[in-house]
Amino acid sequence: MVARRTLAGERISGYARGMRNATLAIDGMTCGGCVMSVKRVLERLPGVTALQVDVGEARLTADEALAPEATLRATIERAGFTVEEIDWSPA
Repeated sequence: MVARRTLAGERISGYARGMRNATLAIDGMTCGGCVMSVKRVLERLPGVTALQVDVGEARLTADEALAPEATLRATIERAGFTVEEIDWSPA
């Protein structure tokens, strides 16, 4: 079993089992400040181990058990943006 720290600093074990890549299409992002807002809230989520945010899109690797789709959507919506689509793929 492998242990790894998430971006938020939590230590998780056996992370490889539930790790998946996600690409999120995000509506309402128009500038660098929007990018930083989305990045800030997503990197605090448990289970997120890799993250790249651009205007209109976020790509991340996460343990889907710790950061399920509903959590990703709710987190981004609380930051003031709308998730249009989430595409999951194996990590």
